[in-house]
Amino acid sequence: LGNLAYNLHESFLALKLSSLLGIYGLTFVIVCASMLLFIFLEKRNYKKLLITVLAILTFVCFPALDPWSFRQETKVAIIQTRTPSQPSFTPSEEAYFFKNQLEIMDSVRNNFPETRLVVFPEGSNFFKTLTLFKNTAGAGQYFYGLFPFSVLIVDNSKVASGSKLVSKTFFLDSQKGIQGSYDKYLLTPGGEFVPLILKSLDRLLGLDSPAVQQAQEYQTGPEFPKSIAGPADLNTASLICSDIFSANLAKNAAINSNLLISKTSFSFSKN
Repeated sequence: LGNLAYNLHESFLALKLSSLLGIYGLTFVIVCASMLLFIFLEKRNYKKLLITVLAILTFVCFPALDPWSFRQETKVAIIQTRTPSQPSFTPSEEAYFFKNQLEIMDSVRNNFPETRLVVFPEGSNFFKTLTLFKNTAGAGQYFYGLFPFSVLIVDNSKVASGSKLVSKTFFLDSQKGIQGSYDKYLLTPGGEFVPLILKSLDRLLGLDSPAVQQAQEYQTGPEFPKSIAGPADLNTASLICSDIFSANLAKNAAINSNLLISKTSFSFSKN
């Protein structure tokens, strides 16, 4: 997302520092170190330059104490559905998208049997559509027969809640059913709700744009993301799209979690 701190995501020391200062504090450290290098080089103070370079290299390249490197590897299947970005779809379009999702799931089962986690993107609606075609009991039988062991499947659906919508992520154990859910907390202005100031300006200027006044809006989730216990000691939490901009949400999601999932849709870019 253009922040310099993300370039140090493999450094354990950088991760620890970012938990205290945030990504912008870590970016300040990067810029400050770069300025010191420039100043010492310009003034030909090679002794201080050498010390600074060694300190930076140690900070960036020191991963030896990273506890994640000792954890058991988990095989993950990340699903790319290529669903376009638009308010609604025709029944034939939804059937086509669902058929594509089923084919991808079959491919994961047949070609990657060691998979322990399957992640669908934001707005995939796989669980929701599956219950429409197979009903709840049929959906449970489908997941139970998909793998011979428990696999955590994480999906996101657009769910109606009164007059508004909710972006809801479901955590499903293929053998035991739904283990928990999370409603998106940090909504995207312009995409999931229209800011009040824009609505007011639209009316004040006499535009009365239907796209503004009649936009279908989402409501924010009631709580921060939290860890959901999954199979094989896989404790996960999910951030949804704009949630990743909040350090507080990410920090809360990391509590008791050994894996964070960021569910985002880039369908607007037609990739």
